[in-house]
Amino acid sequence: RIKKADAMGGAGSKNGGDPVKSIMRRADVDQLMRAVRDLPFSKGHHVLREFVDALESEYAFGRGPMVGRFLEQMDTSALSSAGVSVGDFVEWTQWIEALVRVSYEGKNYISISELRVQWGLAQAATPSSYSCGSTVVAPAYATAYPAAQAHLASATPIAVAQPVGAPVATAVASPVSTPYGYGTTPVAQPVYYS
Repeated sequence: RIKKADAMGGAGSKNGGDPVKSIMRRADVDQLMRAVRDLPFSKGHHVLREFVDALESEYAFGRGPMVGRFLEQMDTSALSSAGVSVGDFVEWTQWIEALVRVSYEGKNYISISELRVQWGLAQAATPSSYSCGSTVVAPAYATAYPAAQAHLASATPIAVAQPVGAPVATAVASPVSTPYGYGTTPVAQPVYYS
């Protein structure tokens, strides 16, 4: 188990200092994000899962000091078997907690879901991962296209769910009549979202 003084950053916490706040003040986003990539364990390790669960409970769900409880209740045998010292692990958790805290206070650098993906604890969201029966629904923002111009009476508005930053071919009515005068020809045009 990690001693409470170590879990809370040693003597600095007893004297009113918060090591996580100190990191938040002095580190830039690149330094914070580097900690996400510099893992003390292999991706998918159970300690990473337990830690991210504690972060989610504390920051996403507001359930109190769950990261501190995680550290206090943690069995350090997983650290020693991975060759990680308690001090190094506690310092790493403080950097990650600083990133999550600043993100959930409005900077939006990283989400808990993104941490899970980065650490091999969850799959990245893909359109095929969201299904409703036999219908696949892409994770996205719905965009309603306005009705076509008056001379395109047969055109109807459509709504498209699309992941941000990915192109989609969307059928839209062409404003140009066919050479045969039978109305309009639907044209697939790529639409990009950012």
